Amino acid sequence: MNKINDMSWDWLAGFVDGEGSFHVSIRKSASLNPTIDRRFAIAQSSKDRDLLVKIQQFLDAGTVTKANKQGVCHLVIYNATKLSHILTNLVPRLQSIKKHKAVLFLEINELCRKKVHLLGDLNLIKDRISEFYGKLNPGQSTNNEPLSPDWIRGFVEAEGCFGVSFHKRERGYKHQIRVRFTIGLHSRDRLLLIRINNFFLVGHVTVHFQSEPKIALGEHDSVFQTGSYQYSVESIKSINEKIIPFFEEKSFHGIKKHSFELMSKVARILKDKLHLTPEGRNLIETMVKDYRAN
Repeated sequence: MNKINDMSWDWLAGFVDGEGSFHVSIRKSASLNPTIDRRFAIAQSSKDRDLLVKIQQFLDAGTVTKANKQGVCHLVIYNATKLSHILTNLVPRLQSIKKHKAVLFLEINELCRKKVHLLGDLNLIKDRISEFYGKLNPGQSTNNEPLSPDWIRGFVEAEGCFGVSFHKRERGYKHQIRVRFTIGLHSRDRLLLIRINNFFLVGHVTVHFQSEPKIALGEHDSVFQTGSYQYSVESIKSINEKIIPFFEEKSFHGIKKHSFELMSKVARILKDKLHLTPEGRNLIETMVKDYRAN
Protein backbone atom coordinates (compact mmCIF):
# COMPACT_ATOMS: atom_id res chain seq x y z
CA MET A 1 0.00 0.00 0.00
CA ASN A 2 1.26 3.45 -0.96
CA LYS A 3 0.66 6.13 1.69
CA ILE A 4 0.90 9.13 -0.63
CA ASN A 5 -2.66 10.21 0.15
CA ASP A 6 -4.98 10.14 3.15
CA MET A 7 -7.23 7.32 1.99
CA SER A 8 -7.97 4.51 4.41
CA TRP A 9 -9.21 0.95 4.09
CA ASP A 10 -12.52 1.98 5.66
CA TRP A 11 -12.95 4.75 3.08
CA LEU A 12 -12.10 2.37 0.25
CA ALA A 13 -14.51 -0.28 1.56
CA GLY A 14 -17.29 2.29 1.52
CA PHE A 15 -16.41 3.33 -2.01
CA VAL A 16 -16.22 -0.30 -3.18
CA ASP A 17 -19.59 -1.02 -1.56
CA GLY A 18 -20.88 1.65 -3.91
CA GLU A 19 -18.85 1.32 -7.12
CA GLY A 20 -16.78 -1.87 -6.92
CA SER A 21 -17.45 -5.10 -8.83
CA PHE A 22 -16.07 -8.64 -8.83
CA HIS A 23 -15.95 -10.93 -11.86
CA VAL A 24 -15.04 -14.62 -12.18
CA SER A 25 -15.14 -16.86 -15.25
CA ILE A 26 -13.74 -20.16 -16.52
CA ARG A 27 -11.92 -19.91 -19.84
CA LYS A 28 -10.84 -22.83 -21.95
CA SER A 29 -7.17 -22.78 -22.88
CA ALA A 30 -5.03 -24.53 -25.43
CA SER A 31 -3.96 -27.02 -22.78
CA LEU A 32 -6.31 -29.43 -21.03
CA ASN A 33 -6.40 -27.24 -17.94
CA PRO A 34 -8.89 -24.34 -17.91
CA THR A 35 -8.00 -20.83 -16.83
CA ILE A 36 -9.95 -19.17 -14.01
CA ASP A 37 -10.14 -15.45 -14.72
CA ARG A 38 -10.63 -13.15 -11.71
CA ARG A 39 -11.08 -9.42 -11.96
CA PHE A 40 -11.78 -6.69 -9.41
CA ALA A 41 -12.84 -3.38 -10.93
CA ILE A 42 -14.05 0.08 -9.92
CA ALA A 43 -15.85 2.25 -12.46
CA GLN A 44 -16.09 6.04 -12.61
CA SER A 45 -16.99 8.75 -15.07
CA SER A 46 -14.05 10.05 -17.10
CA LYS A 47 -14.47 13.33 -15.20
CA ASP A 48 -13.37 11.46 -12.06
CA ARG A 49 -10.54 9.45 -13.59
CA ASP A 50 -8.07 11.12 -11.21
CA LEU A 51 -9.95 9.52 -8.30
CA LEU A 52 -9.29 6.07 -9.77
CA VAL A 53 -5.60 6.99 -10.07
CA LYS A 54 -5.56 7.93 -6.37
CA ILE A 55 -7.08 4.55 -5.47
CA GLN A 56 -4.57 2.78 -7.73
CA GLN A 57 -1.73 4.57 -5.95
CA PHE A 58 -3.18 3.73 -2.53
CA LEU A 59 -3.38 0.04 -3.46
CA ASP A 60 -0.19 0.03 -5.52
CA ALA A 61 -2.01 -2.27 -7.94
CA GLY A 62 -4.00 -2.38 -11.14
CA THR A 63 -4.41 -0.32 -14.29
CA VAL A 64 -6.66 2.68 -14.93
CA THR A 65 -8.20 2.50 -18.38
CA LYS A 66 -9.00 5.33 -20.74
CA ALA A 67 -12.64 6.33 -21.10
CA ASN A 68 -14.82 4.05 -23.22
CA LYS A 69 -17.56 5.21 -25.60
CA GLN A 70 -19.88 5.72 -22.65
CA GLY A 71 -17.35 8.03 -20.97
CA VAL A 72 -16.53 5.51 -18.22
CA CYS A 73 -13.06 4.63 -16.91
CA HIS A 74 -12.12 1.56 -14.86
CA LEU A 75 -9.48 0.62 -12.34
CA VAL A 76 -8.91 -3.07 -13.06
CA ILE A 77 -6.86 -5.51 -10.95
CA TYR A 78 -6.04 -9.08 -12.05
CA ASN A 79 -2.92 -10.02 -10.09
CA ALA A 80 -3.79 -12.91 -7.73
CA THR A 81 -1.38 -11.86 -4.98
CA LYS A 82 -2.59 -8.26 -5.05
CA LEU A 83 -6.20 -9.43 -5.08
CA SER A 84 -5.57 -11.57 -2.02
CA HIS A 85 -4.05 -8.66 -0.10
CA ILE A 86 -6.76 -6.19 -1.14
CA LEU A 87 -9.72 -8.48 -0.46
CA THR A 88 -8.30 -9.63 2.87
CA ASN A 89 -8.37 -5.99 3.97
CA LEU A 90 -11.67 -5.08 2.34
CA VAL A 91 -13.93 -8.02 3.18
CA PRO A 92 -14.16 -7.38 6.96
CA ARG A 93 -15.01 -3.74 6.26
CA LEU A 94 -17.66 -4.16 3.55
CA GLN A 95 -21.21 -3.45 4.72
CA SER A 96 -23.53 -3.88 1.73
CA ILE A 97 -24.91 -7.08 0.24
CA LYS A 98 -21.87 -6.94 -2.05
CA LYS A 99 -19.86 -8.41 0.83
CA HIS A 100 -21.26 -11.88 0.07
CA LYS A 101 -19.77 -11.79 -3.43
CA ALA A 102 -16.48 -10.44 -2.10
CA VAL A 103 -16.18 -13.35 0.37
CA LEU A 104 -16.73 -15.89 -2.42
CA PHE A 105 -14.41 -13.99 -4.76
CA LEU A 106 -11.63 -14.14 -2.17
CA GLU A 107 -12.25 -17.84 -1.59
CA ILE A 108 -12.11 -18.57 -5.35
CA ASN A 109 -8.93 -16.54 -5.68
CA GLU A 110 -7.26 -18.46 -2.85
CA LEU A 111 -8.29 -21.82 -4.36
CA CYS A 112 -6.76 -20.74 -7.66
CA ARG A 113 -3.56 -19.60 -5.97
CA LYS A 114 -3.32 -23.11 -4.51
CA LYS A 115 -3.92 -24.47 -8.04
CA VAL A 116 -6.83 -26.58 -6.84
CA HIS A 117 -8.32 -26.57 -10.35
CA LEU A 118 -5.12 -28.13 -11.68
CA LEU A 119 -5.12 -30.86 -9.05
CA GLY A 120 -8.42 -32.46 -10.02
CA ASP A 121 -10.79 -30.30 -7.92
CA LEU A 122 -12.22 -28.10 -10.67
CA ASN A 123 -15.76 -28.90 -9.52
CA LEU A 124 -15.03 -27.25 -6.16
CA ILE A 125 -14.30 -23.96 -7.94
CA LYS A 126 -17.27 -24.42 -10.26
CA ASP A 127 -19.53 -24.78 -7.21
CA ARG A 128 -18.16 -21.57 -5.73
CA ILE A 129 -18.61 -19.76 -9.05
CA SER A 130 -22.23 -20.96 -9.26
CA GLU A 131 -22.83 -19.61 -5.77
CA PHE A 132 -21.03 -16.40 -6.72
CA TYR A 133 -23.47 -15.77 -9.56
CA GLY A 134 -26.46 -17.08 -7.62
CA LYS A 135 -29.33 -15.02 -6.27
CA LEU A 136 -28.39 -12.66 -3.49
CA ASN A 137 -30.15 -13.02 -0.17
CA PRO A 138 -30.57 -9.60 1.51
CA GLY A 139 -30.23 -11.22 4.93
CA GLN A 140 -26.60 -12.05 4.16
CA SER A 141 -25.51 -8.42 4.57
CA THR A 142 -27.50 -7.63 7.70
CA ASN A 143 -25.29 -6.01 10.31
CA ASN A 144 -26.32 -3.79 13.21
CA GLU A 145 -22.86 -2.54 14.18
CA PRO A 146 -22.25 1.22 13.92
CA LEU A 147 -20.75 2.36 10.62
CA SER A 148 -17.31 3.96 10.69
CA PRO A 149 -17.04 7.65 9.67
CA ASP A 150 -14.52 6.86 6.93
CA TRP A 151 -16.78 4.13 5.50
CA ILE A 152 -19.60 6.69 5.37
CA ARG A 153 -17.35 9.16 3.54
CA GLY A 154 -16.26 6.57 0.99
CA PHE A 155 -19.78 5.31 0.40
CA VAL A 156 -21.17 8.83 -0.02
CA GLU A 157 -18.38 9.67 -2.46
CA ALA A 158 -19.64 6.73 -4.52
CA GLU A 159 -23.42 6.85 -4.00
CA GLY A 160 -24.36 10.12 -2.31
CA CYS A 161 -25.91 13.18 -3.92
CA PHE A 162 -25.79 16.80 -2.77
CA GLY A 163 -28.44 18.87 -4.51
CA VAL A 164 -29.89 22.34 -4.89
CA SER A 165 -33.28 22.67 -6.54
CA PHE A 166 -35.88 25.30 -7.39
CA HIS A 167 -39.60 24.60 -6.95
CA LYS A 168 -42.50 26.66 -8.25
CA ARG A 169 -44.77 28.23 -5.65
CA GLU A 170 -48.09 29.99 -5.96
CA ARG A 171 -47.26 33.16 -4.02
CA GLY A 172 -44.31 35.39 -3.38
CA TYR A 173 -41.15 34.55 -5.28
CA LYS A 174 -41.51 32.37 -8.35
CA HIS A 175 -39.46 29.54 -6.89
CA GLN A 176 -38.70 27.99 -3.52
CA ILE A 177 -35.04 27.01 -3.06
CA ARG A 178 -34.24 23.67 -1.42
CA VAL A 179 -31.08 21.82 -0.50
CA ARG A 180 -30.94 18.05 -0.14
CA PHE A 181 -28.58 15.20 0.71
CA THR A 182 -29.67 11.79 -0.61
CA ILE A 183 -28.49 8.20 -1.06
CA GLY A 184 -30.52 5.79 -3.16
CA LEU A 185 -30.08 1.99 -3.07
CA HIS A 186 -31.78 -1.17 -4.24
CA SER A 187 -34.33 -2.49 -1.76
CA ARG A 188 -32.09 -5.43 -0.84
CA ASP A 189 -29.78 -2.90 0.85
CA ARG A 190 -32.61 -1.09 2.64
CA LEU A 191 -31.21 -2.06 6.05
CA LEU A 192 -27.93 -0.38 5.16
CA LEU A 193 -29.76 2.90 4.56
CA ILE A 194 -31.37 2.54 7.97
CA ARG A 195 -27.91 2.14 9.51
CA ILE A 196 -26.77 5.31 7.70
CA ASN A 197 -29.86 7.08 9.05
CA ASN A 198 -28.92 5.85 12.54
CA PHE A 199 -25.40 7.19 12.06
CA PHE A 200 -26.50 10.76 11.28
CA LEU A 201 -29.65 10.73 13.45
CA VAL A 202 -31.35 13.09 10.99
CA GLY A 203 -33.36 12.53 7.83
CA HIS A 204 -35.47 9.54 6.89
CA VAL A 205 -35.57 6.42 4.69
CA THR A 206 -38.45 6.13 2.24
CA VAL A 207 -39.55 3.89 -0.61
CA HIS A 208 -38.34 5.57 -3.78
CA PHE A 209 -39.80 3.01 -6.18
CA GLN A 210 -41.45 -0.35 -5.64
CA SER A 211 -42.76 -3.11 -7.87
CA GLU A 212 -43.91 -6.68 -7.47
CA PRO A 213 -43.16 -9.46 -6.74
CA LYS A 214 -42.57 -9.73 -3.02
CA ILE A 215 -39.43 -11.60 -2.00
CA ALA A 216 -38.49 -13.00 1.40
CA LEU A 217 -35.96 -10.79 3.15
CA GLY A 218 -34.62 -13.39 5.52
CA GLU A 219 -34.75 -13.88 9.24
CA HIS A 220 -34.59 -10.17 10.02
CA ASP A 221 -37.77 -9.19 8.20
CA SER A 222 -40.72 -10.92 6.62
CA VAL A 223 -40.96 -9.45 3.13
CA PHE A 224 -39.61 -6.71 0.97
CA GLN A 225 -40.28 -5.62 -2.58
CA THR A 226 -37.97 -5.05 -5.49
CA GLY A 227 -37.26 -1.42 -6.38
CA SER A 228 -35.28 1.15 -4.44
CA TYR A 229 -35.18 3.03 -1.17
CA GLN A 230 -33.79 6.46 -0.46
CA TYR A 231 -32.20 8.07 2.56
CA SER A 232 -32.70 11.83 2.44
CA VAL A 233 -32.02 14.89 4.56
CA GLU A 234 -33.89 18.04 3.53
CA SER A 235 -34.08 20.09 6.71
CA ILE A 236 -31.91 23.21 6.45
CA LYS A 237 -31.12 22.92 10.15
CA SER A 238 -30.06 19.26 9.88
CA ILE A 239 -27.93 19.89 6.81
CA ASN A 240 -26.16 22.86 8.42
CA GLU A 241 -25.68 21.26 11.84
CA LYS A 242 -25.06 17.60 10.95
CA ILE A 243 -24.26 16.94 7.29
CA ILE A 244 -21.99 19.86 6.40
CA PRO A 245 -19.77 19.70 9.54
CA PHE A 246 -19.30 15.93 9.12
CA PHE A 247 -18.11 16.13 5.50
CA GLU A 248 -16.02 19.24 6.14
CA GLU A 249 -13.86 17.29 8.59
CA LYS A 250 -12.17 15.49 5.68
CA SER A 251 -12.07 16.59 2.06
CA PHE A 252 -13.60 14.56 -0.75
CA HIS A 253 -11.11 12.80 -3.02
CA GLY A 254 -13.03 13.32 -6.26
CA ILE A 255 -15.30 15.76 -8.07
CA LYS A 256 -18.18 15.23 -5.63
CA LYS A 257 -16.55 17.97 -3.54
CA HIS A 258 -17.91 20.52 -6.03
CA SER A 259 -21.59 19.59 -5.54
CA PHE A 260 -21.00 19.42 -1.77
CA GLU A 261 -19.44 22.89 -1.75
CA LEU A 262 -22.33 24.32 -3.75
CA MET A 263 -24.94 22.77 -1.46
CA SER A 264 -23.02 24.00 1.61
CA LYS A 265 -22.89 27.59 0.38
CA VAL A 266 -26.57 27.61 -0.52
CA ALA A 267 -27.56 25.95 2.78
CA ARG A 268 -25.80 28.70 4.73
CA ILE A 269 -27.51 31.39 2.67
CA LEU A 270 -30.86 29.74 3.40
CA LYS A 271 -30.00 29.50 7.10
CA ASP A 272 -29.32 33.24 7.24
CA LYS A 273 -32.49 33.89 5.18
CA LEU A 274 -30.50 35.89 2.64
CA HIS A 275 -32.38 34.09 -0.12
CA LEU A 276 -35.39 36.24 0.78
CA THR A 277 -33.62 39.23 -0.77
CA PRO A 278 -33.24 39.74 -4.54
CA GLU A 279 -29.46 39.85 -4.10
CA GLY A 280 -29.40 36.55 -2.25
CA ARG A 281 -31.59 34.80 -4.80
CA ASN A 282 -29.50 36.14 -7.67
CA LEU A 283 -26.35 34.92 -5.93
CA ILE A 284 -27.77 31.39 -5.58
CA GLU A 285 -28.98 31.32 -9.18
CA THR A 286 -25.55 32.46 -10.39
CA MET A 287 -23.73 29.81 -8.32
CA VAL A 288 -26.00 27.05 -9.63
CA LYS A 289 -25.63 28.29 -13.20
CA ASP A 290 -21.81 28.37 -12.89
CA TYR A 291 -21.78 24.88 -11.35
CA ARG A 292 -23.84 23.43 -14.20
CA ALA A 293 -21.66 25.16 -16.78
CA ASN A 294 -18.54 23.54 -15.36
